[in-house]
Amino acid sequence: MSVNSIIIPCLASDLERLKDIFKIWSSDKFKPLNAIRSKKRCLIINLNNADESTLSLFNSAVTDFEKSTSVFSEVVVTHAGLTGDKDFYLRNTNELKGEFGNVAGPNFLFFDSLEKAASYGGFTLLYELDCYPLVSGWLHKLDKIVAGNPKAWVIGSNYIGVRPLEDNITFHINGNALYNVGDPEFISFMNTVWKPSLFERARVKPYLAYDCWWSDIRNEAKRENNREWALVVAYSSRFVSTPFLINVLHESDFHADLKVVNSLERISGENHVLLHANFIHSDVLEFAKDRSKSTTLFEYLFKKSKSFGAKLSKHSPTSTDVSAREDFPKNKSTGKVRATDLQQIVRRLPESHSSASHLSQSGSDQFEALFPKVKKTWVTGVSKNVKSWYSKRLDLLGLSENQIKMMKAKKTSKGGPAITSTNGNDQRT
Repeated sequence: MSVNSIIIPCLASDLERLKDIFKIWSSDKFKPLNAIRSKKRCLIINLNNADESTLSLFNSAVTDFEKSTSVFSEVVVTHAGLTGDKDFYLRNTNELKGEFGNVAGPNFLFFDSLEKAASYGGFTLLYELDCYPLVSGWLHKLDKIVAGNPKAWVIGSNYIGVRPLEDNITFHINGNALYNVGDPEFISFMNTVWKPSLFERARVKPYLAYDCWWSDIRNEAKRENNREWALVVAYSSRFVSTPFLINVLHESDFHADLKVVNSLERISGENHVLLHANFIHSDVLEFAKDRSKSTTLFEYLFKKSKSFGAKLSKHSPTSTDVSAREDFPKNKSTGKVRATDLQQIVRRLPESHSSASHLSQSGSDQFEALFPKVKKTWVTGVSKNVKSWYSKRLDLLGLSENQIKMMKAKKTSKGGPAITSTNGNDQRT
């Protein structure tokens, strides 16, 4: 079992960005394969819609960057022919605007891309244009991952940022993932279960994307809710989460996020292969061009990220910023996000990016050393016993019950934000 194809979903306006990805792949630091091409692999560039002249421009880009594309036995430039509501994409609103939801375009392009990759068998890697390799020979490393999970249908990574997501997508597997398109049962599942269920749900949750669908299903799976429960029981083993992709969202949190990544790599003994972030494009290009740099991309970004973005207190989330809509506490008078909470959480994490091979502690001992006060229920993701974001973070800071009571009383007297206790009762000012 191996990765037989890579899919890059595109818009016509993404041509220059695609060229930049080819430039990055051309660097010895980030080439997909370290060995001479030994098996057939296809690169599929799938646009939402394109005329002949647009397809010609993309084909020319493939030719111009032969160093990065020649590792593939075949490169296909094609399009999904999406029009109307099937090509619809609208941000900044949760009100249903299109027949198939507000992110119908990316959702339909995803399903069309997997259908096209199915003819090449094996697994396909969906690789968006804000995804970047962290190492050379990354395609070989992905081969090892799929070889270890031959029965999986989806192999990917969870969101790893310090800023929380909404409950229904907290444990979603990011769309930059590996899909077992060579398994006819998976293609049948995609067309008869995943696709119709996603668009049904998108009428109620217009912002629901293809990679959040399974997490949304799991979030609603209860014994008394036979439909979602039955899906989870039947197919949960087919969705495998493994940390090969660093998936983060916010530039202002980037350094804190990378500190967590560093700690988790030390615990697991495994290093990530890819990084998904929409704000590091120019930095990765700069690193790829500079042959004098002897550090890894992770080390380079870790050091540079100290100056990334504005402070959290100046962060102003949009309505489509799902990680900040409801859960992130804000100052009642200014509406600003409080920076001090996350700063205290990550302060105890190590600054250095150390290789896991230098550690002698067991994984559990390492976790206890790095996160000495984290509640077990929060670690395992069973967060229902800790009702609010703020209560979770107070636990993380290692405060005693008396200290927490004092902080709550102080905030009440000063007109601070509402705090929800662990028994679900609101304590409002």
